[in-house]
Amino acid sequence: MLHFLKKHFLLFVFAALATTGCAGGNSQLKYAASIEPAAMILRELVGDRANIHVLLQPGASPHMYEPRPSDARFAEDSLATFYFDHTVDGWAAKLGGDKALAIAATDHSQASDHDHANPHVWLDPVAVRACIPQLLDALVKLDPDGELTYRANGKRFMDQLAQLNDEVRSMLTSIQGRSIIQAHASWDLFFERYGIRVAGTLESTPGASQPPPEFAEIFDAVSRGDVFAVIAEPQLPREPLETLAANKVPIVELDPLGGGAGMSSYAALIRTNAQRLADAAQ
Repeated sequence: MLHFLKKHFLLFVFAALATTGCAGGNSQLKYAASIEPAAMILRELVGDRANIHVLLQPGASPHMYEPRPSDARFAEDSLATFYFDHTVDGWAAKLGGDKALAIAATDHSQASDHDHANPHVWLDPVAVRACIPQLLDALVKLDPDGELTYRANGKRFMDQLAQLNDEVRSMLTSIQGRSIIQAHASWDLFFERYGIRVAGTLESTPGASQPPPEFAEIFDAVSRGDVFAVIAEPQLPREPLETLAANKVPIVELDPLGGGAGMSSYAALIRTNAQRLADAAQ
């Protein structure tokens, strides 16, 4: 009898542990992030408290992305879906519905001038730092029990962003005032922050079929050697840039999304791209 009771008691304990383990796994918070940089920022704040799922597929451009049914299901199952701006990743805001939250301090969705309301906020460490308090408030509202974790992580990350800004500014001091041509306006805020001039942009909107009206001026600037680099992005076609550069200036690939080797964190994303730019100017 005693052996029988011990056996069934152990079975009960194991069953209880298994049930608790499964419940704990299912109860872990889940957030959806439109693009990898959004996930990078969120990971810094939530730590191990939540799983972050990136909706955009690797190699795709957020401007032209067509969400899959699985993206819609994950957004529906998530506590919230984070995005940056309706002009960049508005498809994620639609997927998130009432649970969609904008990371940027200012939503430019109503702006008519893309150049004066550039939505690529994540490429400016100072702008990202300004977004953190608002983002922390949103996370605490979603998960009040995690407030101490979020606030502590937020302070640490804001300190890191301030240091990152100083580091990148020092890294790019020698090219302040010099000019580049870029494929798309992704990096406008970054270039403005660190004193790099944009002599021309081939596409104000990715996928545009016609060259910009000022293409002749852009071509002349490259021919005269007025720019030290032509900026490509891995998510956009490279051929037009190769034709434009024509071996006269280097093509430098800056990745605005990261997520691959060497760019798995926000600091690594900014630092690696800044280093590529600095190396091209030498």
